[in-house]
Amino acid sequence: MDVSKRLIILSAVALVVGLAAAGCGEDSSTASITKAQFVKKANAICTKVGQEVVSDFANYAKENKNLKNPTEADYADLVDAVMTPNIEKEVTELEALGAPSGDEDAVEELIDSRAASIEAAEADPSLLLNESDKLFAESSKLATEYGLDKCDDR
Repeated sequence: MDVSKRLIILSAVALVVGLAAAGCGEDSSTASITKAQFVKKANAICTKVGQEVVSDFANYAKENKNLKNPTEADYADLVDAVMTPNIEKEVTELEALGAPSGDEDAVEELIDSRAASIEAAEADPSLLLNESDKLFAESSKLATEYGLDKCDDR
């Protein structure tokens, strides 16, 4: 084999080994978010979703004038139309942030608690209007304990 073919083969082998080694290392693009970054971004998400809930509720109230004497069906519709999509959006966006290294369990518990709150409201829609403080009490407590000040008011 002549020298030029040997150099091409060695270069190809080196390229393959280099690419394989690069694939085995930690991907710096998925580096963990810091707690300060998480808190800032999570608060922004909760603020945005809170504003959307208010806006969606106002639109819902305009379209449904019978909210002065709501029925169980009205409560269920309100949960389905306003609360569920917004809280699910919030949960999805919070999950997408990732968790600060070492805080994975705390963040997962917070997110799971928010999801459980909306599941409880779906199961018993009257909780949303009659006992909303209790409904979101656990997730609000966890949010506050973690340092979030915009995710504790539902």
